[in-house]
Amino acid sequence: MMILFTFLHLRLVWWPIHPIGLAIASSFTLYAVYLGAFFAWLVKLALLRWGGLRAFNKATPFFIGLIVGHYLGRTISLILYSTLGIGMM
Repeated sequence: MMILFTFLHLRLVWWPIHPIGLAIASSFTLYAVYLGAFFAWLVKLALLRWGGLRAFNKATPFFIGLIVGHYLGRTISLILYSTLGIGMM
């Protein structure tokens, strides 16, 4: 499989799967973020295909805001849970 993925990655520009993915495929981190990464790749593909580079550049601040908002919310909840002594669920 590694030889096949390496060949496809080197020969086909459109091939989306990097061969190093086989080495990390069984890690817990990949299981935790795989669906989100696949969804992000799918949204990026759709934006670039149907909206072009202009739509992709316009959508970038929105997605950066999603990431910043997620981690800001986690930080605030961690501070509140620590301050109030509430166990995190």
